[in-house]
Amino acid sequence: MGLTSVPAAAHTLHSAVTSSVGCGWDGDYEVLEHSDVTAFGERLGRVYLLWNDAGTRSGHNCVVTRKFGVAHGTASYASAALGVQGRDNPPADHDDDYGHYSAVTDWARGHCVNYRGWVEHPETGAMGIGGDQSWQYCS
Repeated sequence: MGLTSVPAAAHTLHSAVTSSVGCGWDGDYEVLEHSDVTAFGERLGRVYLLWNDAGTRSGHNCVVTRKFGVAHGTASYASAALGVQGRDNPPADHDDDYGHYSAVTDWARGHCVNYRGWVEHPETGAMGIGGDQSWQYCS
């Protein structure tokens, strides 16, 4: 399993994907889907499920949770989780207090995946959640 750490700053999805502390990909990827991360109707971020079918990371999925609005740029809890069906281990995740995003990547060719993302509201502590726990994208 290839967990990645998270940078202090990333202002675009592409910069999170290509960062060595994000997905670590060369920029050739597909956004499979995304979901807003909300708490009590307030959008705190967006979580993305990505697929890489080229280069050294071919066969990998990556989940990126980007912070938006009041949460963007403020150190508060953020997490990205990637589940790979058929694995005995729990979902790969990466979480801590980050200002811009959290990302996790894992090899998943031939397996179904699911994804989730969380962002804490830096003022109220409310936890926003997004993603899809159903098994899908069985590549």
